[in-house]
Amino acid sequence: MYPVHPSMVFSTDDTTLFVFEGQDVSGGEKLGSDSESGSIHGHFTTDTGSHKSGLRVRVTVTMCAGGFLAPLFLTVTGQSEHELPLATCPDGVLIMEVPGLCVGGTVDPRNRNVGYVAFIRGKPDDAI
Repeated sequence: MYPVHPSMVFSTDDTTLFVFEGQDVSGGEKLGSDSESGSIHGHFTTDTGSHKSGLRVRVTVTMCAGGFLAPLFLTVTGQSEHELPLATCPDGVLIMEVPGLCVGGTVDPRNRNVGYVAFIRGKPDDAI
């Protein structure tokens, strides 16, 4: 065993979220309903088809033992050709810099550190 400088010890945390949007379908099941107030936090239906109605979003945070933190970045996969057209995005990857998208950005609105969002086009037959 030999000592390693703390700046050479890295840790990466990837959290994947499945994000979707749609409309309420009558007869859908209630998710998180409050029986006292009658409010409903969301509706969902069981989908036996593909999961192409949603996006897979991966949040990545990387840091080292020396106390340094890499810029936060999100990866959004499964974009359609309509969302990322070949004419404007020929390689199928669009990267955006977002000021304030950082650890602590929600606590201090003056924090203008930059984070990144990468949109990646999927193949037409990709299952998300």
